[in-house]
Amino acid sequence: MSATTHPLCKKPVSRRLSQADLKFAQLARKTVGASKVDECMRAMHDSDVSNLKEQLLDKGYLDQATADDLDAALAEAPLPAPNSERLPPLKVDNLCSIIGETLGGIYLHRVLGKGGSGVVFAGRNADGEVRAIKVLHPRAARNLITCRRFGRESNALARLLHKNIVRVYASGVDRGLHYTTLEYCPGASLSTVVQTHGPLGLIAAIKVALEVTRGLKIAHSKDIIHRDIKPQNILICSDGQVKLADFGLAQIHGTQHLFTKKTVVGTAHYMSPEQSRAETVDDRADIYSMGVVLFYMLTGRWPFESKKKVDLVRQHRDELAPSPRIYRADLPDYVEELVARCLAKDPDERFDGADALIEALKEARAKALLQKLRVYAEETDHGEPCQMPPKRRRRPRVAKMNRSQAFWLAVCGSVFVSTFAIVFLLFSSLL
Repeated sequence: MSATTHPLCKKPVSRRLSQADLKFAQLARKTVGASKVDECMRAMHDSDVSNLKEQLLDKGYLDQATADDLDAALAEAPLPAPNSERLPPLKVDNLCSIIGETLGGIYLHRVLGKGGSGVVFAGRNADGEVRAIKVLHPRAARNLITCRRFGRESNALARLLHKNIVRVYASGVDRGLHYTTLEYCPGASLSTVVQTHGPLGLIAAIKVALEVTRGLKIAHSKDIIHRDIKPQNILICSDGQVKLADFGLAQIHGTQHLFTKKTVVGTAHYMSPEQSRAETVDDRADIYSMGVVLFYMLTGRWPFESKKKVDLVRQHRDELAPSPRIYRADLPDYVEELVARCLAKDPDERFDGADALIEALKEARAKALLQKLRVYAEETDHGEPCQMPPKRRRRPRVAKMNRSQAFWLAVCGSVFVSTFAIVFLLFSSLL
């Protein structure tokens, strides 16, 4: 395609780029640099290349794999943001300083939590409803993988509507910042609860595991594998409800893999053996992580501990997990067997899926409740039959007079008093 020349100068007239080229350039600048992208955009005027992607490939600035990743990032478009006022971009180094600003239609009130890549705020929308909004730090937004993880979490959560999964309302880019608007869940993470109050009781731990597994069941039914089940991603709300969050590392069927095949994905303390080998996983990988979480809730520690991540990955891959009864002797046998089955190295030896684990947890909860009732009976009765407390003696009911009875009683009383007065006066006059 030849460039047209303005009659008054020798410089070629800038050709109007397509919307797809502009979006591709925005992502490519974060990957290969702004100068190389601008160079290719200028070179498109003197070449027959139809789009910016082909120009970058011809120049050697992009390889085919990276170009495919950029195309996948464009395909995974975030949910549309709510209409908000046109406000200038926010240029900040410290995200906590944007409190009091409006982002994505949410007025930011306070900070809920901080992470390596962003900050979670609490705010209110135009209707006065409280929302949590997760904002990606501008430095992290320059990394293509981090941006795709951020968008992937929003897209995954948008497909999952369940009481045990944190709901996402909207996501997008506003005022130069990537954000996701989430359901506000007042409370604390499971990690904070265990660190503050110590290991959970048996029934409480089973309840938490049961609710998280119910959320996993919905995710697995949508072909979404979480791959990062851990106490930090489990929220205990102030009303006692349990919610699963953070699907940033999720494996979503039907989408292009975010990481290369040799990338180990997950958190070392909760990683399944197949994840440590960088294999494609199924829902049984989340079952393994749930076993580690249950072990942590019951004992307050991990089955494998090491300061080196490499050693943790090797232990999860090669070594048998210890019994939780080593650290808590009062745990019953059926709980030990349940945890051991979740932590089996071979996926075929674990529970077949979330449904099977839910049934096992329900059975364990019933046994724990029955055992608790038996212990209570032994402590209160000392082996003797339970005696009912004595009944309270009721006061006798006093019959109430109706109006007719009260009237005639008053008449009789008046006649009696009048008769007595007359007799008394007659007797007095005779004397």
